[in-house]
Amino acid sequence: VAGGGVAVFLDGMMAVSGSPVISGNTTVSGEASNVILYDGVRIAVGGLSEGASIGMTPGERPTVFEPVVFTAGAAAGDIAFFSSDISEIPIEERDGELCFAALDTPWTALQIRLLGGGVVALTNDVAATLYDGPLVVTNAVVLDLAGHSLFGPLNERAIYIDDGGRFTLTNSVPDTGAITGPSVSFPGGGGIGGEDPTSA
Repeated sequence: VAGGGVAVFLDGMMAVSGSPVISGNTTVSGEASNVILYDGVRIAVGGLSEGASIGMTPGERPTVFEPVVFTAGAAAGDIAFFSSDISEIPIEERDGELCFAALDTPWTALQIRLLGGGVVALTNDVAATLYDGPLVVTNAVVLDLAGHSLFGPLNERAIYIDDGGRFTLTNSVPDTGAITGPSVSFPGGGGIGGEDPTSA
């Protein structure tokens, strides 16, 4: 069960102060899971001191569009007392609070390139991790597979065309390259979809 240490859901609250240690907890499958917060819950931080160490697991997936803030009242330097239970998801300080930032993966790097618009050519195969979501197209983008493949996230589209997005797919190296994915329960998973998408 996720939240091998502490799990807090909607209408719940958690506060920390002094030098608490929440670490070494795992799920039944052995993955680190110390404190996990769902439904936008934040930890009230009230003066942490030397020796505090709190492992955090995100209850929601952070994206390049929206980090997941998990503290309220954090002080400068409090980031040193928190660590991410998932190495691919970093913790950052933004606007005075702590948050889970976008995943540090090749999939996220590709998402950032797509946000810039224009022509984006792959230089290698790119696969989503368990923690990645669909690539979101928000403007005019031409994606050139260039003979490489995209392997999309589980149970989601590989590419999602948002309102206002215009997506063109091409492949400058014929007969190789594909967009695919491991979808189990999402019809058409691994492909392309969106809100009234315009694509060519």
